[in-house]
Amino acid sequence: MSGVAARPVPRRLDVASVVELVRGLREGRLDPGQVLAEHVARIAAADELNAFLWAEPERLLAEARRADVAGRPLAGLPVAVKDNIDTAGIPTTSGSPVDGGRVPATDALAWRRLRDERGATLLGKTHMSEFAYRSHHPALGWVRNPRRLDRATGGSSSGSAAAVSAGLAPAALGSDTGGSVRIPAAYCGVVGIKGTFGLVENDGLVPLSTTMDHIGVLARSVADAAIVFEQLPATALRLVDPESLAVREAEPRELRVGLERRYFLAGAQPPVVRAWARSVARLEEAGCRVSEIRLAAARRWRAAHKVILRHEAWEYHAARIHAGAPYGPVFRESMEAGAAITVREYERALGVRRAALDELDEVFRSVDVIVTPTCPTVAPAVEEGRRALAYTRYTTMAAFAGVPAASIPAGTGHLGLPIGVQLIAAKSAEATLFGAAALLERLIGPDRDRAA
Repeated sequence: MSGVAARPVPRRLDVASVVELVRGLREGRLDPGQVLAEHVARIAAADELNAFLWAEPERLLAEARRADVAGRPLAGLPVAVKDNIDTAGIPTTSGSPVDGGRVPATDALAWRRLRDERGATLLGKTHMSEFAYRSHHPALGWVRNPRRLDRATGGSSSGSAAAVSAGLAPAALGSDTGGSVRIPAAYCGVVGIKGTFGLVENDGLVPLSTTMDHIGVLARSVADAAIVFEQLPATALRLVDPESLAVREAEPRELRVGLERRYFLAGAQPPVVRAWARSVARLEEAGCRVSEIRLAAARRWRAAHKVILRHEAWEYHAARIHAGAPYGPVFRESMEAGAAITVREYERALGVRRAALDELDEVFRSVDVIVTPTCPTVAPAVEEGRRALAYTRYTTMAAFAGVPAASIPAGTGHLGLPIGVQLIAAKSAEATLFGAAALLERLIGPDRDRAA
C-alpha cells in the first residue's frame, strides 16, 4: 500500500458524544436537523473509508424534519444502521449484489422501536461483510480502518465501527453472530456490546445464523453505548442514570473477575497479552476479586459454533447459490462447505451447545464477568479477509452461548493500532456487564491509546 493509503483519517476534536448530544437535544440547546446535517456532511467528506452503502442527505434531512421526537429518550439522536437491518423504503442489501435491489417494505422491529418509540433518526446504512460473514464482496470494496487506511476494520459490522471511530456517527447498530460487533470495535478503538440472545428481537434482521444472531451497538464510550442499547428491548432497560446519563459502575470489592488463560491467550500477540494483563491488574488493584477459571471444552465449542452457523446459513442461501446468484468467492466457498454438513452433525453441535450452557452456568456461580482479549491480534492488512475466521477465536463463545459481551479499548499494539479487552457476563446480566465495563473503562482510561 502507498503511504497515502496507510495514513490515518484525522479525527475531529469537536465530535460530540452520545451523552452530550442527548443532553443537548433534550434541553433544546441543539437542533435535531442541524445535528443530523453535520453528521451527514462528515460522511460525505470521508468517502475514502467506504463506511456507508446508503446515505442520501436530502431524504434523511426531510424525514428528520417531519419526525415528531419531542419528549422521547433519544429525541433527534442520529444513529447509523448496519445494512442487514431492514429499513422501510430504503435499500437493505447485506453488503451483497445478490440483494442489491432489495428495498424492504417494513422496518426491522429493533430499528422501528429505536426510531418511532425512542426518537432516534436514521443517519445511513453502513457497509458490512457480505451477508455478515468473513469478507466484503469484491464489487463493493473493503471498509478502511480510520486509524490506518491500509488496515481492515474486521467484520462483519465494519462500516458501523469505522463510522463511529471516525466521528461520522455518534453510535451505530451492528449484528454479532461470532464477534461481528466486538471485533470491529476492537480493531477501530471503540466500544462494542451485544446482549443476551433474544433480548433484542431479530425480526427484520437478515439472518446469518438464526440461533446465534444478535443486534448490538457500537459507540465511543460505555455510557454512549448504554444510552442506545437500553432502548433496544421491548421493555427499556435501566443502564444509565436518567439525569447524569452515566452508567453505574460496579463496586470493585463486589465484582468477581474470572480469567481463563489456556484458551483465551493462546495465539495472542505479545502487546495484546500485555494490554489484557494491564487491564486485569487495574481491576485487581481496585479491589476486584480475581480468580482463575477453566473452560476445558472451549475449542470444542468453537468447532460446534462453526457447524451451526454454516448449516443455518446454508439453509437460507442454498436456493440462490444453486441458481448462480453473484455471491463473492469467499462467502460462496463458506456456504458450499455448509452444504456438506449433515443433520446429524448439526444436531450433535446443538448438543454441544446445550452442554456449554450448563458449564457456563456453573462458571458464573463463582464469577460475575470473564475478562479476555477481544482479538488475538491488532487489525490485519485490508486484503487478509480470507483469514477472518482466525480473528473470531475469543469472541465466538459469547455468541454461541447467547450471553452478553462487550469490547472496550485497552491500549495499542503494532503501528499504534487499537487493542480491545472483552468482558463476558452471565445470561440476562446486562446490568452487571455494563457496570463492569464502565468500571474497567475508567480504570484503564489513561491506557486507552497507550502502547502495551
